[in-house]
Amino acid sequence: MSDKPSRPVNDIISLDEGLKTSAFETSCIFFSARWLKVLSESFGFKIMGLRMQDGVLPFADIDDVVGKRIVSLPYSDFVSSGISGACLAEGLNSLRLAYPDHSFSLKLAKDDFPGWPVEDGAMHHEVSLDEEDVMWRRCSTNFRRNVNKARKHAVEVRMRSDEQGIRDFYHQLRDHRRHKFGILTPPLRFFEKLHEHFFRDGAGYVAEACLDGRVCSSVLVLFHGDVACYKFGASDLGALEFRPNNLLFWEVMLDTFKRGCKTLDLGMSWASEDDAGLRRFKEGMGGEPIGLSVIKSWPDEACREREERNRQVFRELTSIFVGQDSDEVLDRACDTLFPLFT
Repeated sequence: MSDKPSRPVNDIISLDEGLKTSAFETSCIFFSARWLKVLSESFGFKIMGLRMQDGVLPFADIDDVVGKRIVSLPYSDFVSSGISGACLAEGLNSLRLAYPDHSFSLKLAKDDFPGWPVEDGAMHHEVSLDEEDVMWRRCSTNFRRNVNKARKHAVEVRMRSDEQGIRDFYHQLRDHRRHKFGILTPPLRFFEKLHEHFFRDGAGYVAEACLDGRVCSSVLVLFHGDVACYKFGASDLGALEFRPNNLLFWEVMLDTFKRGCKTLDLGMSWASEDDAGLRRFKEGMGGEPIGLSVIKSWPDEACREREERNRQVFRELTSIFVGQDSDEVLDRACDTLFPLFT
């Protein structure tokens, strides 16, 4: 991060221009060219960048039935631009002038953003990857016990990077999210784009924990530089007693270290009680919490209320569709409704 903020140059660039000049290449996977291409090609989002003297802030300019909004970035845990909060705040001020009728939703590396409302209720966890014995000692007693329990029950872990593997993962994640949380999953085309831009180049895989040949749990891992990023996970709720997730993440830690990664990012969690168990699990494998800053802002109260009413309609529609057992209906709901939840 720069020691002193510099004034933004008020220059909004397109995704194509940013890719040509490598403006979107930083150490943050959600700022990478691969990830931005996936978002643009999967959902048709208009990906732009606010270019400042210290760097670029990527964002999506979205205008749909929910409303007009600036999001940095859709379906991304957070964006770490390496630009100071004071400089980013000035940049957001210029962005507000360019998009006066848009709401703003951003998840950023923790900092102060003068003049902007900041919520501190989010974090992501990072595991420092190391030799096996070092990481094992960092894990909690409970985590190690459950790894051994999974081994005792002959749970096995495998990594897949084939196209069928990511399709299988999509279906497991779709069913997991609708049964456990009553929500939709990204559409299949999103996972196909992940395969195209990450998996084919060896920058991603699906790891599966299997019992008696049946997949009990799976996670999707992406690679960027020396960072491995856990992005999605799904489980068979009926198999959790065998603790497949503990062994699955342990094997991912070992594998990503062997691949030369220094860090395993375990993704975003909220500080609410709803995510308390998730935070404990991440910290049990040695994950260190790192605070994030969440910014939400609307042009006026009427805009905020209108957007919330629209979102409520789509939440109610979602509750209808997730109760369906038809693959065709579920897939169409994911394809049509999920992109509205940004």
